[in-house]
Amino acid sequence: MDADVEERFRTAYRGLSRGELSAAADLMADDVIVHIPGRSVLSGDLRGKDGVLEMLSRMAKVTGGSYHMVPHDLVGRDDLVVVFEDQSCRFEGETYAGRSVTVSRLHDGKAVEVWVYPEDQYGADDFNEMVTSSSSWAGPKPSPQA
Repeated sequence: MDADVEERFRTAYRGLSRGELSAAADLMADDVIVHIPGRSVLSGDLRGKDGVLEMLSRMAKVTGGSYHMVPHDLVGRDDLVVVFEDQSCRFEGETYAGRSVTVSRLHDGKAVEVWVYPEDQYGADDFNEMVTSSSSWAGPKPSPQA
């Protein structure tokens, strides 16, 4: 993988962990599609950079800024990046921690399609349901997967 692409991904993850969405925005095409697996209300396809950023912003807000995604390995080539990441946050006194693999297909250095694969899908679904049922969550939800 090109060193520039790797650094851009690491920068985006650092920014997301600080609640700074601009670095992540720089990685995404305007018409990016993010595929979120599972059976929770967040499962499905999230379309468009604005919708993705809004969801990430709401996740940061409802977790009191404690939502962190930390990459521990990145592999890839010019048009594909695979990130092995640890995620954690606190919500309503409970701690959530998990691992996932995120696969991004790139075009002209921007993510055009992203697939998220949690290590514990049931745990991710439970967490997503809990967070989105919060009164402070009023944001975009993916469209159902076809």
